[in-house]
Amino acid sequence: MKKKTLIISEITGFFVVATGVLLLWNIYELTDRSTLGVVFGAVNSSVWERAKCISICFMLCGLCELLCVRVYFRTFVVSKTLGLCVSLLSFIIPESILGADTYAEFLVLSVSVLCGFGCSYLLTVLSVNLRQLFAPACFLLMLIFMMTFSFTAFAPKLWLFRDPYTGCYGVVPRSFDMGAVYLG
Repeated sequence: MKKKTLIISEITGFFVVATGVLLLWNIYELTDRSTLGVVFGAVNSSVWERAKCISICFMLCGLCELLCVRVYFRTFVVSKTLGLCVSLLSFIIPESILGADTYAEFLVLSVSVLCGFGCSYLLTVLSVNLRQLFAPACFLLMLIFMMTFSFTAFAPKLWLFRDPYTGCYGVVPRSFDMGAVYLG
């Protein structure tokens, strides 16, 4: 494993994930509410839908990085899973406190993705034996994967899934009057 190649891939991954998340935040509206937008994009402005976009981009970037960089598979999976968890937690907690402010969202997004990639880089490079955590990391990764794609259609009635603008959970119905939300 070359540290220089890993650093370059982590920096590239940061920019790819940050840009991809910004695209996925808007893909639901860009695709005119298509199924592709529902599965991969943010269907409302809830904290969970924004975090879903981060997890999708982080997992795809981790898969591409695994194919491009020669690292130990088990160590890499554990470090990327823990990096994803750090990224999600460092996005969900401040976003829940600050609310849906546009400038704060971009700042929190950048810091959370940077924390996630920094954590995964440090865990990959350090000589800590992470191989015994491979099974729990795989279980956690599959759990995040399943939650990412199931909570949009079947959103629980919790504050994390509530859209701050409309008060709806999950996919907003087409018959919902968005004009009334903006005017009043």
